[in-house]
Amino acid sequence: MYITGGAVGGLDLLQAARSMGPLEEVRLTTTKLPGTLEQPWMDADLLSRMRTATGPVVVMSGTARDVPVKFPRSTNVAASVALAVGDLDTVRVQVVADPAAHRTRHVVEASGPLGAYRFEVTHLPDPDNPATSRIVPYAVLRSLAAITGRTGQIL
Repeated sequence: MYITGGAVGGLDLLQAARSMGPLEEVRLTTTKLPGTLEQPWMDADLLSRMRTATGPVVVMSGTARDVPVKFPRSTNVAASVALAVGDLDTVRVQVVADPAAHRTRHVVEASGPLGAYRFEVTHLPDPDNPATSRIVPYAVLRSLAAITGRTGQIL
């Protein structure tokens, strides 16, 4: 099975770092426009806070096991980071709604026996599906090129 990194980078480095032992701490903060994060399970208070926010609002905090279940269309980066780290429960995830987030932002912070790492990516949302980033289909194509042996690809 092959898995593409999609909208986040640095997964190869996290995999390499975990080869020396489990990472001690891994955090992912995902920030998106409030409307892309609305879910049927949200209560009226949370929806109101998101819809009327003038700044960032923490929508959920949990593990990479918990968060994608609540946000199946917009937090697959949490699953990607967890696969790289090798543990769904080690990755602590915070989902933030921000009315000023004209780009989707993912910040990954990790530390382990070999060092500390921080990756931040910002993407334009896909106009047809603002819950995902425009870069994702290109990341999939790049992964397919690497799998099929196209030279010059980073694995």
